[in-house]
Amino acid sequence: MEPITTGMQGAAVEDVQSRLLQLGYTIDDTEVADKRFGTTTEQAVSTFRLDSGLAAGHAVDIPCWSAW
Repeated sequence: MEPITTGMQGAAVEDVQSRLLQLGYTIDDTEVADKRFGTTTEQAVSTFRLDSGLAAGHAVDIPCWSAW
């Protein structure tokens, strides 16, 4: 699996955003509407990684995906 990272757009980002929103993380409405991995999605991923005991970072990689 390729990491899902800042600047990406599309269905994979939409899935990540949906999961983060369901877990209570905040993402800008425009980013969600555009299915765009922007700064607020990056912040939500970063916080989720720390909350889940993962290494710091902004990408949704295999360990991050597995922690959902």
